[in-house]
Amino acid sequence: MTAIARVLMGYLVVGSLLAGCQSQTRLADGEPLPINTNDPAAVYLELATSYMAQGQPASALVNARKAVAVDPGNAEALIIQGMAQASLGHNEDAESSYREAIQKAPDDAYATNAYGTFLCGQRRYDEAVAQFDASVASSRNLEPWVAITNSALCLNDQGKKSAAETRFLKALQTNARFGPALLGLARLHYGAGEYAQARTYVNRYFEASSPDPESLWLAYQIERALGNNKAAKSYALMLKSRYPDAPQTYRLMGL
Repeated sequence: MTAIARVLMGYLVVGSLLAGCQSQTRLADGEPLPINTNDPAAVYLELATSYMAQGQPASALVNARKAVAVDPGNAEALIIQGMAQASLGHNEDAESSYREAIQKAPDDAYATNAYGTFLCGQRRYDEAVAQFDASVASSRNLEPWVAITNSALCLNDQGKKSAAETRFLKALQTNARFGPALLGLARLHYGAGEYAQARTYVNRYFEASSPDPESLWLAYQIERALGNNKAAKSYALMLKSRYPDAPQTYRLMGL
């Protein structure tokens, strides 16, 4: 699994690999390059990815820039750089990084998926869906259900519910246990007042994934809508006990 895959899927934080490194070669900011590896760009990329996974985009950006400085053709480093820039609100820089990554690696499924996510966040929906479709079409994409689900979420944001449902179902055809697609369908049916179908998908989600605040809150709402107060109370108790500080718990408690 690549660094980009790990930051998208989540992974354990690695310790700093730069401690004690010394070198006479220095980057523009004066920090020495590591010499305890044959691939210093990989070290910086790993650090950038780790910081991004921890929700520290400023630190991620510092290390992504170092990876790019060492290896200007590294598409993964450019993607992480773009993700960090976008998180910090540097949208023009982020778009430049994504475009450069795609230029360096036109068939990189992670690059087009990341760029599509950025474009969807900018409400450039048609452009976003085109990038997600390019990601799915990539011969290097071993997890097409991710980009398919992202395209469904983007279509749903536009209010294109039918098209979104079609894509969620397509994602599940490629991976029947992909949690985000299952939860997406549960939300879609709940919003349409189709509570029994929403329950089916949220239950499938719980079979495939561990309950999290978002899924527990949705399950609680579904059961209340169905008039099943006992089940709703059970989900409420689970949400409050497992995630006392989650925004969904505060909503449940009316705070």
